[in-house]
Amino acid sequence: MVLAMTKNTENQPETITKGDDNPGASNSRRKFLTKAGIVAPLAMISVSKPAWGDLTGTTFRCGLSGMVSGNVSVRPDDTNCVGGYSPGYWGNRNGFPRWSGQHDLIFSTTLGGGATKCPGESYDYAGVSMAAIITTTGRGNYRGSFAFHAIAAWLNSQLVPNYVFNTTEVEGIIFDVMTTGFHTTSGGITLNCGQVKTHFDSTY
Repeated sequence: MVLAMTKNTENQPETITKGDDNPGASNSRRKFLTKAGIVAPLAMISVSKPAWGDLTGTTFRCGLSGMVSGNVSVRPDDTNCVGGYSPGYWGNRNGFPRWSGQHDLIFSTTLGGGATKCPGESYDYAGVSMAAIITTTGRGNYRGSFAFHAIAAWLNSQLVPNYVFNTTEVEGIIFDVMTTGFHTTSGGITLNCGQVKTHFDSTY
């Protein structure tokens, strides 16, 4: 069971810049790991997250398998990764110009393998651009959707160095979930559309 998470990713302050101080970064790594961690393989902890939607300065275990393994402790010999920016950041005046060359890409064909719905959701992404999904004009229809969070994770993987998911992993997860309804981690844990969305959301 995936528990609800308290978050305001949509009304992001428009003064965010990549180098700004991160309100969440001042918290201990332990607090973030508690926030992003798994108390059971498929159960996320319900927590409040930084209102700025920026965890680029916080370290945790890399990859989806690491996140759902049941052991979120970052060991000294681990290769650590960092969080990223929220959909609200990528849709505001600071984040939006950073991916201008990809605004017109159609989500369903670019990342969804041609599938227009994520099984279990009511949103229809047929012919809808990434910009329309993630920006102010698009959020009235797609705010909180799987694609809303998937695009943010995809952009983080490209534009935030050492983000928890690399681009190949993000693309594979999105493709699997959109075309089959599930993604199975290398550790054998199967996640559905809503569960993958929650994991993406936990990284910013």
